[in-house]
Amino acid sequence: MNSTRIDDFFSRYALSMNSALFDAEVDLQPITDSFSGYVVGANPFGVFGGSNSDAFKNSILEGVKSYKKMGIISMNIQSTEVTMLNEFHAMVKVNWKSFYEKNGKTGEIPFENIYLIQLLNNIPRIFAFITGDEQTELRKHNLIS
Repeated sequence: MNSTRIDDFFSRYALSMNSALFDAEVDLQPITDSFSGYVVGANPFGVFGGSNSDAFKNSILEGVKSYKKMGIISMNIQSTEVTMLNEFHAMVKVNWKSFYEKNGKTGEIPFENIYLIQLLNNIPRIFAFITGDEQTELRKHNLIS
């Protein structure tokens, strides 16, 4: 595993997310395929985890629907910082910028997520992610109340 391969992986992940935000018919398979069989997440409100199952797919679908309702039209990677942990694992800090259009207003919201990646059978997958306080940022831009 190397940083070029990881950058390619996240480029495909971002493309899949943006397709889900843009297309009327959401194809979640490329997004869920980016995750391992079990996924752990952490944010300022706690830590959670679960299997990459129908429930996981439904939570991603609900998230995409929620973003669309808020007016989020794209999420683009600004930069990645890859730290190789060993030959099978990496920590990746991704700086994103989401763009929105709502009620005649446009704007952008920068945010950072940290991902833990595992390479099994020569395929990278996200097995954990850490996010910041997304809710506060969305409120600042009046996308949620």
